[in-house]
Amino acid sequence: MIEHTGEYIELVPHRRLAFTLSAQDYPHVITRVMVEITPHKTGCELALRHENVPPSYAHYTEARWTGILYGLAVTLDSRSRRGESA
Repeated sequence: MIEHTGEYIELVPHRRLAFTLSAQDYPHVITRVMVEITPHKTGCELALRHENVPPSYAHYTEARWTGILYGLAVTLDSRSRRGESA
């Protein structure tokens, strides 16, 4: 398990989240993550941008975010099928 640290830069409920992120193995590399949520009539769209990722870690970082967002989609879908609020 890799420990990460960071600080929230921007919090706009239901719309936007931005934060810094660095891994314990590379504390001198500080990246920035921005999540934008756009509501639609049914559901929403989530856009994620992760900046300043070292090129040697770009593929790994993209794969990890893909897995995290896939897990989020599965969780939200299972809740909506049971009629729960997220």
